[in-house]
Amino acid sequence: LWLMRHGRLGPEALPEIRKTVKQAMQQRPEWFELQALLAEIELAGNNNALALQYYDKAEELGRPAPLAVAQHIRLLVSYGRFADAGKLIDRIPEPMRQTLLGPLYSEILFQTHQVESALKQALAATEADPKSAQNQYWYAQLLARSAQATDLKPEQRDEKMANAIKSMKRATELQPEFPDAWFALINYYALQKDLNQAQKTMRDAQLALSGDNLTIFLARSYEVLHRWFDAETMYRELYEIDPTDIGRAQQLAAFYLGPIYQRPDKREKATPLINQILKAGADKKLAANDNNLLWARRMAAKLLSMTNEYQNLVKAEKLLASNSQDGNLLIEDKLAMAEILAPRPEPQSRLKAINLLEEVDKVQPLNEQASLELGELYYATGDWQKYTSQMEKTIGRYKNSVEARQAYVRHLLAKGDSRSLDKAVDLINKLHELAPNNSTTFELTVRLAAKTGKQDQVRADLVKRIPKMPEGKDIDAAQVQQFVAYAGLLIELGDLDTAEKIYRDLAARKPELNFELAKFLGEHRDPEACFAKLKEIYTPAAVQNVVSVALAVARERREKTGDKYDAQIQQWLDAGLRENPDSIPLLITQGDLYDLEKKYDDAAGVYHKLLTRNDLTGLRRAVVLNNLSFLLALSGTTTAGDDPLKLVQEAENIMGPNSDILDTLAVVLTAQGKYKQAIQALDLAVTDTPTASKYYHKAVAHYKADEMRNAVEAWEKAEGLGLNRDSLNRMEFDQYDDMKSKIDQLRKRSVTQAEPARKAG
Repeated sequence: LWLMRHGRLGPEALPEIRKTVKQAMQQRPEWFELQALLAEIELAGNNNALALQYYDKAEELGRPAPLAVAQHIRLLVSYGRFADAGKLIDRIPEPMRQTLLGPLYSEILFQTHQVESALKQALAATEADPKSAQNQYWYAQLLARSAQATDLKPEQRDEKMANAIKSMKRATELQPEFPDAWFALINYYALQKDLNQAQKTMRDAQLALSGDNLTIFLARSYEVLHRWFDAETMYRELYEIDPTDIGRAQQLAAFYLGPIYQRPDKREKATPLINQILKAGADKKLAANDNNLLWARRMAAKLLSMTNEYQNLVKAEKLLASNSQDGNLLIEDKLAMAEILAPRPEPQSRLKAINLLEEVDKVQPLNEQASLELGELYYATGDWQKYTSQMEKTIGRYKNSVEARQAYVRHLLAKGDSRSLDKAVDLINKLHELAPNNSTTFELTVRLAAKTGKQDQVRADLVKRIPKMPEGKDIDAAQVQQFVAYAGLLIELGDLDTAEKIYRDLAARKPELNFELAKFLGEHRDPEACFAKLKEIYTPAAVQNVVSVALAVARERREKTGDKYDAQIQQWLDAGLRENPDSIPLLITQGDLYDLEKKYDDAAGVYHKLLTRNDLTGLRRAVVLNNLSFLLALSGTTTAGDDPLKLVQEAENIMGPNSDILDTLAVVLTAQGKYKQAIQALDLAVTDTPTASKYYHKAVAHYKADEMRNAVEAWEKAEGLGLNRDSLNRMEFDQYDDMKSKIDQLRKRSVTQAEPARKAG
């Protein structure tokens, strides 16, 4: 290795050196020095992930030399494992830490929440070598970052920023050709909203810098000053000097994908640059762990996921997974993967996101956004205990977080039990301290009042807050949304009269909002008034909107109205289909109406007709496939061309294995006698939007698999969600009656068997 470092041996010698050391390890597996030596060999071969494994093993077996510990720490930091790196600091004698680690020493202290110690250490480094521009630079950076802490008082923040500016100025004086220092200084002034000083610093830097240093400096400075046109010009100039330079391609692509460039062609401009980097990686022109390549895969994966198409999500996962080094993803990639998976509706995606965020949280504290995301994932998957624990942890870590408290209150209000409402009161009181004028704080106050019977106390205040509605038709989409939000709060407070007035005033200004008015009337007033309004505004061109509102209200108020309005909806549908017999939206609505009327054969006929259409694609096709598969599985009357399993699998391929698709899949598998597979699907299905019918299907699958205790447990959860005959498809009624009888017998037998045991006790 020494000969290699001094150029007397080439990398071709590595395999023989590695072989020799591994032979020695077989003789002395307890020698930590051999593990550390093998780590150094892998580092020389650019196998960082494997090197880290050997360093970890060496640390378990003994106490490697300070040089080896320092290298181990650097690797840990490169993988984002700051907490583990911090634990090793004590293995290096204190006088040697700054020498061996340099600015990394302060960074580790900072990342492990020893902020003042980090600043003290960085200051000591500047005092020990007052002519080092790099030391001044790192000290200023730590000061500026520490100034962003949310628990600082304004005067403390100002003092830290003033010291950061002073130290960064010193860095530019010591090394005028230091573009990063000049850029940081401009950024500090921008943070302080001192644009005059930012512009002056930019002019001073232009006198000191030259060549590519000047071009990249100007590009970054224009970007931070929100001068996107000038920034793009500089980044493009730098790229076009050498379009084959991957680093320049990455800089330009990152600019296009950043927050400053907001033109609609941002993806169009960034994509070829990202593809250029990916191609260089595929052609082996870049190392597997090249930072530009890792970044390009990360960004390409995010762009793919933004399409919200399931197959693109699969591609995004695979692309980002290729960033792994010996099976391990970097912290940044784990966070990116979680960001991609968390919003997806598939339970499996959410569970993967949870695992990734939990892995990161063990290594380093999650930032506020990721911490909130983990909480939301716990809530979405039905783990209330973990959700509350995570939110308490987040609020404890980010003591002044308004967003965390608002998110927590929303779910506490949704839960609605007395303990949750008491907690919501405490959180809202704190929100009134932190953000008294925040509209969301007021909204949550209103919702809490609605839950605790104090509507009258906040209603008057709410009405006072409602602005005067613009005259005539001069009202934009944002204002409409604002008034609809006010109407929603009034509905929660039980003030339907004022809410109705808002909807009527909106409809008078924007005729298309008559549909919102009709829906309000149907859901909160009298369905008769809703249908009267729909008849009033009906036109052949508006038939789709009319039947959509009518069907939604008929479904929502079914218990009260029964089939009273079905004939009217059918009449509108017939008229629409006479005008446009091939309308996919109208045909899908027709199928939905048949389903509501429990005319399942007619619904299946509509779905069959739709599936012959080449223009039925995407999510619409998936919905039709899923619905038909469900009906066929229940009816048991399938033909060779109507395999319900193939239908639901095609739907899953389009939409992904979301909760409803998994429920249908389970019904199909149960009908085919594949009970274990059905249970696996339902275990995932009930983690997201659990319903009485899903737990009913789970109880059936467990019963048929001879898992009686699990069947009873699933049935009782279904009952807790309101299980009855009307929760199910009509074709399930006979099965429901039979299952109810069997479950009752199982529960009775369980009680009978427990009785002798109680007497004996």
